[in-house]
Amino acid sequence: MVTGLEKYLTDLLGSATALGAMSWLQAFTWVATLVAAMIAGVSLRRNSLQNRATLLLNLYKSWNDLAQPRDDFSQFYQTIQQRVIQQNSNLQEKYQRDQMRIEFEKELTSLRDNDNTKFSQYYEYLIFFELLGVYVRNGYIPVRDVIQIYDVPIRSIDIAWRRFIAAWERQIQVPSGLMEHAIFLMDMTRTRSERPIYYWTVYRFYRSFR
Repeated sequence: MVTGLEKYLTDLLGSATALGAMSWLQAFTWVATLVAAMIAGVSLRRNSLQNRATLLLNLYKSWNDLAQPRDDFSQFYQTIQQRVIQQNSNLQEKYQRDQMRIEFEKELTSLRDNDNTKFSQYYEYLIFFELLGVYVRNGYIPVRDVIQIYDVPIRSIDIAWRRFIAAWERQIQVPSGLMEHAIFLMDMTRTRSERPIYYWTVYRFYRSFR
C-alpha cells in the first residue's frame, strides 16, 4: 500500500529528489515536523504573553496595596519640589533637578536618623521598584512594559533616592549594590528618555545575553 501511494505521488508530482528527499512520504514527514514545530513555537509565545500579563496584573495589585505609602511619598515629593523650584527659579530645569536631589538627600537622611515613621513608609514604596527592577533585569517582563506603566513614579524615585542611596552605602560601609535593581530601572528609564538611540542599541545588546 505504501509503495503504491509513493508511486501515485511520484506520477502526480514528479520525483521527490528535486526537494532533496528520497521519497514524497519522507518530504511530507519533514513538512509535518516543521508545521508541528511552528505550532509549538506559537503556543510557547502565547503562554509567555499570558504569563507576562498575569505578572503585570499581580504587580499592579501590589501597587494598589501601596496606596497610603504612595500618597505620603507623593506629598513629600511635591513639597520638596515646589520649595526647590521657588528657591531656584532663576535656574534652568536641569539644575533645579540637581538641587532637588541634594535637598531630598538631606530630608531623607534627617527622617532616617530621627527614626521618623515616614521614612519607613517611603522606603516601603522604594522596595516596590527594587522588585520591578529584579523582574526586568531577569527577563520576566520587558522594561518597555514597566516604563509604559510606571514612567513618572520611576523618574520621581530617581530624583528623590539616588543620592541618598549612594550616601547610605558609604555610611554603613557596604559594597556597592544597595537597591541595585531599582537603580538599574532608574538608569534604563532615564536613558530611554534622554538617549533613545543609545537605549535601543544597548538594551537589545544586553537582552541578547539574557
